[in-house]
Amino acid sequence: MKPYQPNESLIDGIKILQALAGSKEPVSCTQLSKDLEIEITRVNRILKTFAYIGITHRTNSRKYIPGSGLHVLGAQSIYGSGLLQSSIKTLRRLTELNLVVGMGVLWMDKVSFIFHWEPGIAFEDAIGRVSLQPATVSGIGMILLSQKSDDEIIKLYQKKDIPGYGKDLDKLLADIAQTREKGYSRVLNNPSKLNIAVNIGNPGYAAIALAGDIEAANEQLYIEKLKHAVQTIEENM
Repeated sequence: MKPYQPNESLIDGIKILQALAGSKEPVSCTQLSKDLEIEITRVNRILKTFAYIGITHRTNSRKYIPGSGLHVLGAQSIYGSGLLQSSIKTLRRLTELNLVVGMGVLWMDKVSFIFHWEPGIAFEDAIGRVSLQPATVSGIGMILLSQKSDDEIIKLYQKKDIPGYGKDLDKLLADIAQTREKGYSRVLNNPSKLNIAVNIGNPGYAAIALAGDIEAANEQLYIEKLKHAVQTIEENM
């Protein structure tokens, strides 16, 4: 629920940090202003404030990159939540299934992957390797969206093009209702690639997923493996 008098400067500052943290290249004030639809003078003032306290760093080209303070915040959040430490051994066991293994959280209408492994890459390379992805085309996104009310989802997506759904908000709501009923999500990224996910916590604050060539006959088996993995993670937490 939106507070009576939200701090708009704080909201814009977080939007700017999110955009900066998700970019592989230095970003200019002009680009951030255009992408976030925030007045350029405001963007410039916020970034200079962040640079002053070490959260951002201004390069010689007058663009911005994450500063040491942002990396500290990232490390502190990982340590404080305990999610990755509690999950890492369980995620390693899931990779033995030779399917894509993911763990992520929901931010607005996007999924942020804390862990994303696929066959052929080193296990340690799976941490932080994937940027933000649309929630509606992700198993993790759909199971975490199902933790929200329909009113919250409508506010999030009304008058928008919805990835995987166009402007069909009713179809999205119907699929989310089905996800709530099942207790897991099921997303077909293409005819042969199935993405299934189960939430961690009640209500869910994160989720883990398996994706790949999952035959219908084995689907429930993999869902049970995910549920068992979640139980282990929750016990470790």
